[in-house]
Amino acid sequence: MLLARSHFVGLLLLAAVACNNPAPAPLSKNAGSAEPTAKQQPGASTQEAGAGAPASKPETATVEEQAPVADTMTSAAREFRTDPVPEGYQRFEPPAVELDPGESHDWAQWVGGPLDKDYDVIDIKGQQSVGGHHALVYASTVAEMPGTTRLWKEEDQITSRLMGGIGGEGGANVQFPPGVVFRVKKGSYILIQTHFLNATNEHIVGRTVIDMKLAPVDASRTVASMFSSTTLSITLAAHSDSAMDVACSAEKDLKFLQVSNHMHDYGKTQLTDYVDPSGAVHVIKDDQAWAGEQALNPNFTKYTLESPLLVPKGSMIRTHCTWNNTTANPVTFPTEMCVFFGFILNENDIYCTDGKWSESKSFDTQMAKPTDTTAPAKMQPEGMPSTAAESSQPAAPAAGGCTSMSDRAIMDSAEFDRQSTECATPCGLDPDVAACTAPCFEEDVGLSKACAACNATNIACGAKSCLTQCLTDSASPACRSCVMTSCDPAFRMCTGR
Repeated sequence: MLLARSHFVGLLLLAAVACNNPAPAPLSKNAGSAEPTAKQQPGASTQEAGAGAPASKPETATVEEQAPVADTMTSAAREFRTDPVPEGYQRFEPPAVELDPGESHDWAQWVGGPLDKDYDVIDIKGQQSVGGHHALVYASTVAEMPGTTRLWKEEDQITSRLMGGIGGEGGANVQFPPGVVFRVKKGSYILIQTHFLNATNEHIVGRTVIDMKLAPVDASRTVASMFSSTTLSITLAAHSDSAMDVACSAEKDLKFLQVSNHMHDYGKTQLTDYVDPSGAVHVIKDDQAWAGEQALNPNFTKYTLESPLLVPKGSMIRTHCTWNNTTANPVTFPTEMCVFFGFILNENDIYCTDGKWSESKSFDTQMAKPTDTTAPAKMQPEGMPSTAAESSQPAAPAAGGCTSMSDRAIMDSAEFDRQSTECATPCGLDPDVAACTAPCFEEDVGLSKACAACNATNIACGAKSCLTQCLTDSASPACRSCVMTSCDPAFRMCTGR
């Protein structure tokens, strides 16, 4: 039975994760097997305006002075100078990246975390050197040491949540009225996606600085969170046109400040509307000609705080997507997507996955821990306590949680796999898969509280630890082996079976 449970977790991975990031990078930008070099500076340098700088260093210190790079840097890169850190902001400096002439890449660069509590994101500013196209700031569930730099991967769009950014793609379009903020959740890590394109004839060194204004949570501020309606069940036949409808019933009034459709490179058209409780149809977003670049540069429709787009409770939100797969192979999620998303006036993110509604309550329960035993660099906005990796880790469920006759009968039943899938699917977009899934196991399936926690934690473990191995084929030997190794021992101990 335990072997079946481990295999079951692998089969659920695609149901237990989905797109948190409304602006994924096209695959074409990261083509090639050789990973470009990134100069690994000693950690992610953070500096607050007027705080912690050595007395001998001028307030207008350049990035070159703060974190020197190799002597091979071009004259254009040497001339990169940054503005002083604005008062009340914290500066993050991901490692420099290097590109030969004609190269273009997106990098994932961790610069801070985990957060010890929720914070409000007041503003994001920044600068890039020659070749910089954009720098997008995300809250990520993936724990990596600050300074970690690698190429952006498909799975990064699943584990990250856009907060804003600078440059030509996406982040600069996320702009809220005064007094409206993102609330980045406890336990999250700060990840910057940087894109550089070397259009020169010289080797260049790309450098980025991001200044974030973070503040303690303030009840007087209005919180904007993400809403998305999507499906995980996309399969586009080779050399074919395809179409799909995605529907979501609004379980509460939704007040949107920004809305956009989202597909990738094979998209043709996308229409999102809603049918209100009276039966009237209202068009929200109609993209009659889709361009792949819109995946990174959302064409937002924006509304005011005084007059947001109201989708009343009980409305049916409908999205119709069409694609043309020009390749010789089937295309599946997450290479292609059909998503309607936006930012709503709400304390928590809301995800509607294949018609199943889930409202995120927390962000920190099942964070992956860094493999390095060295404590990660902390985010320390002015006046805030330092963070600790262990502060975001909850206590594990008690051992022997599924030994009662009732729990054993439920888990051994022929219906349990189906019931578990139904519990996991609506939590696919929730950053805290375990916390989202556990109530379903307890209330709908009928497991005891302790046994429900064991099963929920097991699903979250698979989604967290084996995402790369299981993302494209949850039945593959690599996926099964990873789930068995990473999750089965803890599941045995937790369940007592």
